[in-house]
Amino acid sequence: MPPQATHKGRQHWTRWSGTPSQIAEIVALAKKLMEADDDYPARVQVKVVASAWESEFASADDLLEVEAADLQDIESVEVRIESTGRKTGRIISLTFKRPVEKQPRDAPAPKVVSLNVAAPERQWVEETTRDVAQAIETGVPMSAVLERYAFLPGLGVFVVGLVLAIAGGDSGRSHGVKDAGLVLLAVGGAVLILVALATGFLPRLEILPEGAQTRRSKVLRWTRREAAWLTRNVFLIVLGIGLTLLVQRLT
Repeated sequence: MPPQATHKGRQHWTRWSGTPSQIAEIVALAKKLMEADDDYPARVQVKVVASAWESEFASADDLLEVEAADLQDIESVEVRIESTGRKTGRIISLTFKRPVEKQPRDAPAPKVVSLNVAAPERQWVEETTRDVAQAIETGVPMSAVLERYAFLPGLGVFVVGLVLAIAGGDSGRSHGVKDAGLVLLAVGGAVLILVALATGFLPRLEILPEGAQTRRSKVLRWTRREAAWLTRNVFLIVLGIGLTLLVQRLT
């Protein structure tokens, strides 16, 4: 029999926050997908590595037994799920890993959650990767969205504002252009500061005791409050500039 081709699905995330029960639910879903059209239970191997200890489990539910004080010492949780029945060659691998604290400035954002799926059936790989990824996404915090989608637009607004402010100069005719540039500078700079505060001081991976409040939730509450203040004041500034230009045109 010729060897079967192996199809692979991969995804990773640079920020994640959740509890042991959430990890157990993700593993339970992956195991269910593995066993969906097979006659035998899947084999589950869970390895937990902490700064001063290691443990191996045959079920992710055993993570619930880890003491709350020990969760902050966990460096990685590695899960491997394999088919033991007719559907040979199916493997689902999950890794939750804290990044190295000190990294080069030009290094890409570290992967804290990795999902790898492999099997001879392409459709099964694609569907399983999609379904498990959706379960993982529930633990991706808002700070990851800010980091991914707000930084570049904020930088663009800042650069445009800088160009307009310089182009406006001190000429009276270009005063409106300069004012618009200053507003865009303020908006873009404020967005960049908020993104830096929301992402730079938050852990990339949090494995929390059940019901605990994350540090990021406290910071993001502050960020929302400051963003509301910024939006209100930018609106007032733009309104003031608009009224000033209108008065200048009428007089």
